[in-house]
Amino acid sequence: LKEDVLKEDLQRVKAFYNKNGFIDVTVDYEVKPDVLKPYLLHIYIRIKEGNKYLVGNVLVQGNKDITEKEILMSLKNCIPGNVFSEEAMKSDVAGIQGLYFNKGYISAQVQDTTSLNSATSRVDITYKITENQITYVDKIKIRGNIKTKDLIIRRELRIHPGDKFDGEKLRRSKERLQNLGFFEDVSYDTEDTKTPDQKDLVVEVKETKTGSFS
Repeated sequence: LKEDVLKEDLQRVKAFYNKNGFIDVTVDYEVKPDVLKPYLLHIYIRIKEGNKYLVGNVLVQGNKDITEKEILMSLKNCIPGNVFSEEAMKSDVAGIQGLYFNKGYISAQVQDTTSLNSATSRVDITYKITENQITYVDKIKIRGNIKTKDLIIRRELRIHPGDKFDGEKLRRSKERLQNLGFFEDVSYDTEDTKTPDQKDLVVEVKETKTGSFS
């Protein structure tokens, strides 16, 4: 018996219940030796499931450039009537941020709050959005390339200096760079500039190993 591994298993059981809407679940355990064979242990796992919660009303606050309808249409997990879970809600928060990122709002913030509706026994969700401002690309910096020239990387990019940050263009650029077969990893980062609404785009690449004699 490894007690630390057992505790990890209990956390997995709890996470499984949380994912399926049982956010009040409690999981405990007890270990008892066998009466006839003391070297054998019996593990008793006690679960109190509590109530299963569903999603109630979903509200959006603070949005200006993107309509509430667009935001609600982007939600895939925590929609009214679906099983509620923290994991699903965080996934939808990422989806809303992605929606704003595609329109150039890379500094947009989404804060989620929940409340239990006593009348319906469902969990109401409110997404409070702080859009901030649209951000534009100032310079594009290439890092990590040793053998590959900057020019080869830049010609595959679908986003250019002066453009607003666009998630779809960045995804297409990453696909084009990966399709070259020169890189095992491509990632992005941003760096601040002197202008608040402009940031430098940093393209980080990790080159693949070339063929070698054996």
